Amino acid sequence: HLELNEGLETIGTGAFLSCTNLGGKLVIPSTVKEIQQANEWNDYGAFEYTALTEVEFKNSNAELQIGNCTFKECKQLETVTLPARLKRIGCRAFQNCTNLKNVVFESGNNNLQIDKYAFYATAVPQMIFPLNTTSIGSYAFGECASLEKVTFNEGLETIGSAAFVNCKNLVGDIVIPSTVTEIGGGYTYD
Repeated sequence: HLELNEGLETIGTGAFLSCTNLGGKLVIPSTVKEIQQANEWNDYGAFEYTALTEVEFKNSNAELQIGNCTFKECKQLETVTLPARLKRIGCRAFQNCTNLKNVVFESGNNNLQIDKYAFYATAVPQMIFPLNTTSIGSYAFGECASLEKVTFNEGLETIGSAAFVNCKNLVGDIVIPSTVTEIGGGYTYD
């Protein structure tokens, strides 16, 4: 269990990279505004390759951005609780978190942006997008073989290309909200 101190505002790129003994629950304080942006191809995320099993973000009025690759390759991560103050989930933020089954969004109004590959190859069985989600990036939920149900929110504007590619268990009716103005085409590597 690791609970970072209140007053902390920024967590740097690669701060806890490959701390393979860092496991259990991580609590991010309400004062954190940014987990810094890694370059999606070359740099490492703040908690990449750790053994965390649960992450909880404390809520406040301060907007929050989760940078690229923040929890990428956290193979033991199972549960993430995301606060209402969340504005952006960076690309590859939870990519290859192959045991991530529970993603809980607290409601908010921050025009949430979910970037490309954000939850690529995770084990989420269902995704209920919070009311404040405005965009879902390309491949954001690609290769999520366990994904069976998706519920989009009114207010959603864009769904990127191949956002749900190879989600082979995704079945049933999917309702596209009236606010969606763009759905991406086939395969792109943007």
